[in-house]
Amino acid sequence: MKPLTATVRLQLHSDFTLDDATPLVPYFAQLGISHVYASPILTARAGSRHGYDVVDPTQVNPELGGEAALERLVGALRQHGMGLILDTVSNHMAVGGADNPWWQSLLAWGRRSPYAEFFDIQWHSSDPLLAGQLLLPFLGNDYGATLQNGEMPLTFDGKSGQFEVAHYDHRFPICPLDYGRILGEADQPQLQALALQFSALANSADPLAGAEPLHRELARLVQG
Repeated sequence: MKPLTATVRLQLHSDFTLDDATPLVPYFAQLGISHVYASPILTARAGSRHGYDVVDPTQVNPELGGEAALERLVGALRQHGMGLILDTVSNHMAVGGADNPWWQSLLAWGRRSPYAEFFDIQWHSSDPLLAGQLLLPFLGNDYGATLQNGEMPLTFDGKSGQFEVAHYDHRFPICPLDYGRILGEADQPQLQALALQFSALANSADPLAGAEPLHRELARLVQG
């Protein structure tokens, strides 16, 4: 492979994918370009035009063509002895909304989440009012006013069997350890029994794994 002497920076998005870049490789080679410098290629928030709002860092963005398209681009570069430089910023991940499963897991489980250390969070605040809590700047008004105005309703996702607090486009999941307090108000014996099982997760060695079948059962009962 050629040493790095000149680069061309490509801004990838749904209208200019990895496959769109591949036919341009011979032209770049004629210009003396040694490396293609690509914008982030990991799965970003749907419709992202820059790619820095990553929601899944384990997959090549399907809007860019996915892993197969990346292999085709790399193959073309190798044919011309060229390299590929990827723009990766480790702390660039999208939060808010509801499309980042790592972030949603963190909101639901706190430090129990397997992704708790993937985000730069000050877990031990010097403010005693924030002890054991995570302060998030998503509300457009004071908490009390937002609550009174009905802008933070408790919602239920029937497909996933999960409770969430909704605030416009944002979804803040309720910790499954607290589902018992919600389901305990139900009149149906099956939901009350499930409430006890959710509450028992507090004493489980692996509450995250234990919650998965309970979510499925809750979705089944509600849909049934």
